[in-house]
Amino acid sequence: MDFSFCALPRQTAAEVIEMVQRAEDAGIPMVWVPDETFMRDPYVLLGAIAAKTSTIKLGVGIANPYTRHPIQIARAVGTVADLCEGRVVLGIGAGLKPTRKAMAAPDGDFTETTRDAIVAMKAVLAGEHHSVANDVFRFDNAHMEFKPKNPVDIYVATTHPRAFRMAGEVADGVIVGNVGRPDAMRTVTGWIREAAAAAGRPEDAVKIVAWNFALCGEEKSAMYDTIRLITARTIANSHSKVTGILGIDKDEVEKIRAVMRGGATKVGPDLIPDDYIDRIAVIGSAEECRAGIEDLAAAGADIFGLRPSLEVLERFDYEAMVHRLWGAVR
Repeated sequence: MDFSFCALPRQTAAEVIEMVQRAEDAGIPMVWVPDETFMRDPYVLLGAIAAKTSTIKLGVGIANPYTRHPIQIARAVGTVADLCEGRVVLGIGAGLKPTRKAMAAPDGDFTETTRDAIVAMKAVLAGEHHSVANDVFRFDNAHMEFKPKNPVDIYVATTHPRAFRMAGEVADGVIVGNVGRPDAMRTVTGWIREAAAAAGRPEDAVKIVAWNFALCGEEKSAMYDTIRLITARTIANSHSKVTGILGIDKDEVEKIRAVMRGGATKVGPDLIPDDYIDRIAVIGSAEECRAGIEDLAAAGADIFGLRPSLEVLERFDYEAMVHRLWGAVR
């Protein structure tokens, strides 16, 4: 199973580049840089990282078709693909609601909008003309004036069952968010594989990324407390089918949603017990983290993606955490 981590561009560009260089020196296979909120531009940053590295794979994790037109995403990631000799992967998802609201971005069904975006971007990246129209964006016989030297794989980031199946039909990979239980991951990968097979695609046509919070160390109580609130937020925002396969009772989910709708800034183990955190995250010693990640691999995941949170960045040395996890799984 490959390992990857997300580098939030909250530091200076130079500091992020140096962090990725150290990751490459340590043998870490992949890094993701998000196109989220209004942090440093991921495509400019990935271009700079490409110039300073030679082996580490580079991921946009994630872009979305609501705040950036898909042909602009394709132009940007195609340019990065040229710079890094094909080491780039594009992740696409819904983006964050506060960012879309701040930009007065158009709204539209996520699954169908994302399907249209993937098909359109694959077409223009292949040098083709393409036309499509939906509630979010439009292509009118659009094409790019260059064709990247190397293909760009497109992964869908989602926690929605319909989108899992859509990704199986048209995407190159799926970034499966917040599924930490192996039996639940097995169910999700089954949905994806079934959709791929129904579309006439090989079973291994779609790579699976297990995108999880992960904390590696001996301070288990502090680690659980650090991500208790974001676990509540994650459960509250998850699809009912996903919370169902995670084994969280629907009445408990509704209770969590009610608390989060009330604007909670702190929750305790009475609402989010450690067991709930274990269902979406990997936490523990090096041995425990290795076992948890290996279990997700056995359930069908091809890549582990370390998802950061602001709480983790504020309380722990995130880069040290990345390297501890890599040391546990390599």
